[in-house]
Amino acid sequence: MSLGADDTARLVQSLQHHSGSHPARVLINVSGLSNVCPEVAGILSSNSRPTRLAFLGESLMDEVLAGFILPELDDAITSRYFTARAAALEYLGQR
Repeated sequence: MSLGADDTARLVQSLQHHSGSHPARVLINVSGLSNVCPEVAGILSSNSRPTRLAFLGESLMDEVLAGFILPELDDAITSRYFTARAAALEYLGQR
């Protein structure tokens, strides 16, 4: 399974439509991904609203794939990688 540009663009469109004036908070489960499209970070950064992303994974491969995205994100996006769902959800709940 891969995280592609089209899926990411649909996510950003949904964020822009549903978040209104509130910062978007998104949990992205990268477990089981084998590929991340190089354009994903740029597409995520095209979201014009402040965004908090929590990348959730289980393996070293998940962490490596998230590691390709995290440093490339726009400064308006706050993001971290987690291995525990509860910790990721707590992070997303922060204000």
